[in-house]
Amino acid sequence: MHTIRTLLFSFLLCLLPLFARGQQVDAANQPGSNEVTIQESDVWGDILQELKDIKTIQDSTYQQRMRAIEARKAGEKDHERSEFGVMSEVEKNTRYDFWGNDVNLIGIVALLIAIISLVVAVLTFLEQSKTEKHTQKAPMKAQLGVLKDLPRHFYRNLACTCASHIKYRSQTPTSGGLRQKYPSEANILKLSTLPDEFILPIDSGSDPIYRKMHEEKLLFKNYNLEVEVAAKHFAIKGITDTSLTNDYDNLLFKPVFLITRMLEFQDMIIKDEQDDYINGVVYAIYAFVKEHFEKLGFKAFIDNYDKEISFITSIVKDKDFVSLIGVKDDSIERSLKVLLKYGKSNADDDFLDRPRNDKGEYTGKGTINKERFVAFFKQWYEAEALDKKTKGLDALNNVLEVHSVDDFSNRFNDGEMNPNVMTAYDALKFYFDFMQNDEWVVKDLLFTILKVDAILEISKIGMIEY
Repeated sequence: MHTIRTLLFSFLLCLLPLFARGQQVDAANQPGSNEVTIQESDVWGDILQELKDIKTIQDSTYQQRMRAIEARKAGEKDHERSEFGVMSEVEKNTRYDFWGNDVNLIGIVALLIAIISLVVAVLTFLEQSKTEKHTQKAPMKAQLGVLKDLPRHFYRNLACTCASHIKYRSQTPTSGGLRQKYPSEANILKLSTLPDEFILPIDSGSDPIYRKMHEEKLLFKNYNLEVEVAAKHFAIKGITDTSLTNDYDNLLFKPVFLITRMLEFQDMIIKDEQDDYINGVVYAIYAFVKEHFEKLGFKAFIDNYDKEISFITSIVKDKDFVSLIGVKDDSIERSLKVLLKYGKSNADDDFLDRPRNDKGEYTGKGTINKERFVAFFKQWYEAEALDKKTKGLDALNNVLEVHSVDDFSNRFNDGEMNPNVMTAYDALKFYFDFMQNDEWVVKDLLFTILKVDAILEISKIGMIEY
């Protein structure tokens, strides 16, 4: 801009002499002219002086600007040499405009992945929170449900144990008092009950419950060891009944005993959770009978009666049955007394009557009112039947309606009558007669259904020669 102005000013200075010469010629050609030139006029002097002043000012301004530019450049060099200047220059040179002229596809994909990852992280956190809440509360409910299944499980163990012992001890010993066959290890080992199947890994936050959980796991562990030892002892050729006494006693006593110990654990959870109370003794008896009727089926027994008649004869007679399974102070009866003694009150016993003294201690035989039991059984069975099947309830109703061989044939053999039906009914008449009683002694009820289940399990017990 300053150069343009300088050139313009020089051009004007060049034009002034031409303009002055023109004026001088015109004046000379006019008649009567006084011959005065423009250089000699005052106007010319003023104009020339003004132009010089302007040029002087422009030159001065230009010099100031140049000095200012030089000063700024010097300052910029100092700034660039400083640490801040270096960082500023790096920032300026590395600055990137995401939304520049070219769209950055990789950047967009990275942004979307980051957003998706954030959403997944939030959802994971929420689900983990729900899981933690469930771990603290829901497993307690689940633990109660699992414990409710324990009486059914151990009753079936007891029936299988009775069948195994009866089939083993019913053999005629050789002259040396030894037997030639023993129950398959598979029949014995399947009695094992893993602790984790019934004691869930819950965090109750209660020290007494945690200690009780540990105690129950040890009881299960000991029971499993006893099952393994018994299986090994049965397989030892030449072992005597006397040597097997403790094995028999453990396998017959422990099932009902462990149920009682689990009731203690169950009641601790109910109290801690302030859940609806369940009378464990009443429910255990109901579970025994329910499992019995769930598996009850006489058709196969009728067809195979001739094959198992020797065992059936021993089982049906009370004295022989107790002798076969009660090897040590009536093992099952001892454990049943422990169960019936559990609890301090009869308030919620429902169909069960347990005589007690002034201290609330159990003192005699527990009895069951059949009418109340049938009502209880129907109510609980229908409430627990998730698949709406009523096999057990139907079996109970059928058994209560058997008063003759014809009833037996119609309800359990599709109405077909043959010699095996009549013989089987005669063998089982003790069972149907007992079920017609209005009141059942708890021990007699347990032994009666165990006899029938042992008869039905006998054919399933495989025997192996030594």
